[in-house]
Order: sequence, then C-alpha cells, then structure tokens
Amino acid sequence: TRKRQEKDQKMSQNKEGRWREETDFLRFKIFYPELDQRKTPNYRILPTDNPDLVIIIFEAAPPYHDIAFKILAGEWEHSQKKAFLCYFSNGILHLRFRYRRWRYK
Repeated sequence: TRKRQEKDQKMSQNKEGRWREETDFLRFKIFYPELDQRKTPNYRILPTDNPDLVIIIFEAAPPYHDIAFKILAGEWEHSQKKAFLCYFSNGILHLRFRYRRWRYK
C-alpha cells in the first residue's frame, strides 16, 4: 500500500503541475446583449486570503449584475504582442491575457 500511496501522491503532483501549465493563458467572453455601446463594462482584480488566487470581477451597467471568478494570481503580459486583448464590441466583452513567464538561467 505504501507504493500505491507514493504513486497517488506523484500523480496528484503531476496533475497540479499540468493544471498550472495549462492555465498560463485565459480568455473571457462575456455577453451583454442589452448594454448600450457607450457604457463599456470593466473588470477589476481583488486579492483573496489565498495568495495563489485572486478574484476577477466584471462590472456592467444595469440590467446586469457583477460576475466574479477566482483565477490564479500572477503577473500578466500587457502587450498585444504577447496576446493581451481587452475590448467591448457587439455586446461582447473580450478579455484575453497570458501570465508572465519568468525564465531563469
């Protein structure tokens, strides 16, 4: 049973590592079909008790309520060259970003 526990522990570590690798890029498309084009929705980031997570809140004018998601904390690449994108068009808020990768030599 000890080998099985070690194997299960390694598998969970691998799953967690793979999960973090897959989340280096996030995309949100939020639909606001009844929102006036002049009232652009916004987003903001709030910290949580867990330093590995933050809350991203999307805010829009009535008749819409705020929407919140927990995402991994990390520094974003803010250049369009690095895939940052944020705009509101045709009733859809588009937000796409990539987490900054730190390379050590």
